[in-house]
Amino acid sequence: MKFRAILYVSFFAMLFGASYRALAQAPAETGFLPSADYQRLKKVDDPDKGVTLYRYLNPDFDASQYSKIMIDSVMIYQTAFDEPSGESLSEERLYQARQFIDSQLKARAKKRFPVVYEAGPDTLRFSIAITGMAVEAEGFKPRNILPVSAVLFAVKKATDLDNKSMVLVVEAKARDSLTGTIMGEGVFTLTGDKFRQINDTGEVLKKMAVEWAATAVRLATGYADNQ
Repeated sequence: MKFRAILYVSFFAMLFGASYRALAQAPAETGFLPSADYQRLKKVDDPDKGVTLYRYLNPDFDASQYSKIMIDSVMIYQTAFDEPSGESLSEERLYQARQFIDSQLKARAKKRFPVVYEAGPDTLRFSIAITGMAVEAEGFKPRNILPVSAVLFAVKKATDLDNKSMVLVVEAKARDSLTGTIMGEGVFTLTGDKFRQINDTGEVLKKMAVEWAATAVRLATGYADNQ
């Protein structure tokens, strides 16, 4: 059991080892987590300047009790679009982006643990969501959700590089696959400096969202840089 716990620590350090800058006046409420859960998220300090992360860990969570991983298809708050300005994202490209994120996360996980598709007594289940959020002066406005593209377009057109009015929000939750009990939750937000140079929504999702999802899962399981 102890050996398995050690493997879990090394697994999460390998799979979810990246961290990203965040604007975090308070955790954003997108509805992916129950409203009450956002209130129990605690701030996690990251050694990188400007990075702020939030997480909740169930005090009863014992990683040694799990030997398999189940990963739900990533949720992205985004639909296909074709704007007169020339900006576009087809259903096919959006599907490909989701498939790419899913496959990359599972490929990383498979290096250390079996990835399964059905619930089991020793299986930890992960769910991840990527959404947009408008930020008001006093902090995040609950459930003021935006499509990912709305944030990207705003960042692309902004002339003030310090404009933090819109952010991307990445969330993850880890549950016991049989009981549904939450074992951990993680939330962080990304400001425009992380994707300002990529104009295409599909490319942002494919090139960067894997690391975003990995970081959120890493938070949800308790492995942050300050531990």
